[in-house]
Amino acid sequence: SMVPLGEMVIIALTELLSGSSQNAGVFRELGGATLAGHLVNHIDTRDTGLGLLQQLVVASGPGGDDDMTSLLDLIHSCKSTDLALRTDILKCLISCLKESHRCRTVFRRVGGFVYIMSVLVGLEGSLEDIPENKADWPWTNVDRRSVFSLLHQIFATFAVAMRYEPANAKFFYQEIATASLGEAVRLLGCFSNLQTLRNISRKPDNELFETFQLTFASELPDSSKTFSIPHKLESCCIILRLLHDLAIDNFKPKHRSSSSTPSVKSQSSVNQESLPSTPSTPGQKKKLAPLNLNQGKTIEPVLVHSGVIVTILQLLPSMYHDQYPDASAAFQLFTAETIKSVLRIEKNQQAMCDVEFMTEILKTCRLSLEDEAHVLHTPFQYLLERLAAQKLHPNDLRQFLRLGYPLASLS
Repeated sequence: SMVPLGEMVIIALTELLSGSSQNAGVFRELGGATLAGHLVNHIDTRDTGLGLLQQLVVASGPGGDDDMTSLLDLIHSCKSTDLALRTDILKCLISCLKESHRCRTVFRRVGGFVYIMSVLVGLEGSLEDIPENKADWPWTNVDRRSVFSLLHQIFATFAVAMRYEPANAKFFYQEIATASLGEAVRLLGCFSNLQTLRNISRKPDNELFETFQLTFASELPDSSKTFSIPHKLESCCIILRLLHDLAIDNFKPKHRSSSSTPSVKSQSSVNQESLPSTPSTPGQKKKLAPLNLNQGKTIEPVLVHSGVIVTILQLLPSMYHDQYPDASAAFQLFTAETIKSVLRIEKNQQAMCDVEFMTEILKTCRLSLEDEAHVLHTPFQYLLERLAAQKLHPNDLRQFLRLGYPLASLS
């Protein structure tokens, strides 16, 4: 049969390209990169085609930039709803970025971060509730789990591209995290349009809080299982998990440790409990270990990309949906406790001071800081105290003093 023969030829070519810049250069000059790109478009030859492209990108040589650009261009050459193809291409890209410092440098130089951000922006509206007139909705036949899988690869690409690369991390912070990441995530459709916090004084239900923790801790794509929470908030929780993992660079190929899942304690909880990281069936009851803020000898995650935590805080008001007041309040509290869990150690607190996190808290969470009965008052009061112990700007002190009367009249 010609199919096994073709596969063997491609495998032989892949082996010839492996570790040989001269062979890669000859293959590139003969138009091999274009032929490999055509193989990717067919499901039967996709893996072998991506293997060829990977070897071309990894092989050092004058054409390395063009090969990286060709691989990134493949993402835009496919349909926006062909998420499986985009996911496979990103997996190939991640494998290339893991190989060498040169690949990660070329990725930044050819605008790789912008390419990946465009993939994220291309998912606009994919996590919305299915509209009544779904005939014109482009995501009608797209499974939510495939959206989550692609999102996972997007954030993993960012993490791998910045690993051991200070220049890439600086570029990501200045051009992505502080500029467009939050807005691109908000456009996915699961966040609301709210820009300020709601006045919430009723303590959320403990079961809702536990459900969000279970969703947060479950492994993708199992996170897309249906729990007793609305789909939009479930999607927000999964995105929170991805942003959290990006902030601490938890996309390394290893088993998820207990310290990587934030151990949080709701102020409304008396006997707060948590489920193991891999949940069983949603309806199954298990004895849970109590959560606490005193971690003892537990290894705390080290913050790597502080700008992502700022993005999470900026998204906090948009995590509230008026049609789900109780669940939204519970999720906002869970998000606040998640941020709090990252900032327990002084090294992380100092990193957040460098990005003026206190200023962002005073601007975004002003309502909750002014009202002691607000659900989010306690966690953000804790954060202000920890950050002030490390660094306090005069302007932040003035804003803090103006939170209550009579000085509030002067702001």
